[in-house]
Amino acid sequence: GDFCSSAQKTVNLLKTRLGEAVLTDFIGSRVMSWITYVLCVGVMFSAFAWAESLHDIGIIAELGIWGNFFVMLFMSGLIARPFFVLVIIVLIEDALAGQDIGDFRSVFNII
Repeated sequence: GDFCSSAQKTVNLLKTRLGEAVLTDFIGSRVMSWITYVLCVGVMFSAFAWAESLHDIGIIAELGIWGNFFVMLFMSGLIARPFFVLVIIVLIEDALAGQDIGDFRSVFNII
């Protein structure tokens, strides 16, 4: 008795509200996806600023507002391809191993 009445109520609810449920689910998942992406970019830029202050390098201050905007766009693209970026970092670090290149390595590690 109780299961069958619940099933009938569920079918009636889906008949009248299925479109709203699908739309709400779609919009909710898109909003959460974008919020997560923006949060990742914010955390990345905060870590970038923190690493700069540790190494006494002022890339953010030198670039200005528009330069930082384009850096954020570039790094947003990098966040979208994490495995590719990790492979590139490993290959570049392997190529730079044992070489005395001065400040370039610390700037590269920040980026």
